[in-house]
Amino acid sequence: MAKIVIEKYRKYEQSGMKAFGDVNINNAITICGCRLMDGEKGFWVAYPSNKVDKNGETKYYPHVKFSKQELIKEILDAFIDEHKKQISGVALTEKQEGDIF
Repeated sequence: MAKIVIEKYRKYEQSGMKAFGDVNINNAITICGCRLMDGEKGFWVAYPSNKVDKNGETKYYPHVKFSKQELIKEILDAFIDEHKKQISGVALTEKQEGDIF
């Protein structure tokens, strides 16, 4: 299990977007410019990408690719935890065991 910390969290409630933040993984790498989104199927994290319009078609090319699907879930859980803490007024930098929103 990786140690995930959401840094520079900024609440931003507009058209499905809930927050911005940088994702720090094991104090080894930081993915800047991630967005917590809320869609029809629930929360998900949008990672940095390039938008390319070609021949009337828009495509997005990711800056980050994951080789382990478990890490994607861990990042999402950490982002949701931080979001819940921020909106409840309890800003913490580390996930606490037994936290229930």
